[in-house]
Amino acid sequence: IDIQSEPQKGTSFRVILDLPIAEKVSSEFILPEMQILIADDDEIFLESVCNTFNSIGVRADTVVSGQQAIEMAGRKAENGEEYGAVFIGWKQQGENMLKTIREIRRCIGNTTPIIIISDDDLSEIEKTARKSGADGFIDKLLFPSTLYYKINELLHLRKGA
Repeated sequence: IDIQSEPQKGTSFRVILDLPIAEKVSSEFILPEMQILIADDDEIFLESVCNTFNSIGVRADTVVSGQQAIEMAGRKAENGEEYGAVFIGWKQQGENMLKTIREIRRCIGNTTPIIIISDDDLSEIEKTARKSGADGFIDKLLFPSTLYYKINELLHLRKGA
């Protein structure tokens, strides 16, 4: 730890940590082949989370609005197909999220989990979101292990995972 301070200018802190390089992804965190849908207005986030999903064996379709998510989920259902899960970024929709969730739920039925992604505390809206059709919530900081465990929890893929 290094600290440098100058009166009237401020202080800077420098912390150096020697950490081991993590393995790319443990084979323990590989899911069965599935396709999911992710809606978020942050294209950089979408690219990043898409890569994270790919690393655990999941293909992702991405859209930048709730309306596009409704349309995409509806087309998939009309073709007799379904997503393994639908992830929706809360901030991109705000209060319209509840309407978006209800519309997606109407299109896809009750078997596909809908997960809200947010970096905010959603405890105040959790009950309402669940009534609208959301099945779970996940922090926007998405690691392969986090995604693996959340999907596993909602789809009951492996006992004890």
